[in-house]
Amino acid sequence: MKCPTCSQNTPDSWNALDAGPGQVLRQVHGAEKIPGKGNIRFTVEWMLCANEECGETVIRLNRSDFRMAGDAPLLETLSVIVWPRTGGREPVDPTVPRSMVEDYQEAAAILDLSPRMSAVLARSILADLLERYAGHTQFSLTDRIDAFNKQPAHPRTLRENLHHFREIADLGAHKKTSDHGQIIKIERAEADWTLDLVQRLFDHLIATPAADKKMRDAIDGKLKAADRKPIKPLPNDPA
Repeated sequence: MKCPTCSQNTPDSWNALDAGPGQVLRQVHGAEKIPGKGNIRFTVEWMLCANEECGETVIRLNRSDFRMAGDAPLLETLSVIVWPRTGGREPVDPTVPRSMVEDYQEAAAILDLSPRMSAVLARSILADLLERYAGHTQFSLTDRIDAFNKQPAHPRTLRENLHHFREIADLGAHKKTSDHGQIIKIERAEADWTLDLVQRLFDHLIATPAADKKMRDAIDGKLKAADRKPIKPLPNDPA
């Protein structure tokens, strides 16, 4: 599995928790099940990420439902990671800085509790991304987005989404009112879409360039080991 914190692969080394009457939780390899309605049972498991630089504890809750499907017994199990809080989103690529990952995970974790604050955090992440990885240092996020959108090298759909993101970001950061004086709320779907956009920017600005460079470096190393001439860089694009 991939660790939800560092996104590195780590072995599935789940340990069960068992608590008898009046006992402290202890590690076992066969857990007592928490009773649910009917045949539903719950168990809690934990593991440590094997990556030495991470070592984060991961905790999951399992829901098992035993029922009959005709004459055949059927066991259905649903597992949910409850720590670290990721809001159920996919792990972020390990090339993304840890500070950005933590902000992203926090925005995902509070999505249901406060879509507006989730959008505010996403807005902050986006501002940092455009400054650190796209070179746009304008003061306002709107100006950074405008500068980014003027560069046709970026995917068109990404630029169109950013164009719409500007409005959501402004609504998320401030209490705006309509012409009728009503507070305009940030809906959960909009905040969730904003997190999708941030994830795509992680990939476009950080993860994909890092993976491409790693492959190019490997090819250059092969050519050097074979005493081949290095590959000449492409000429600069026309202004």
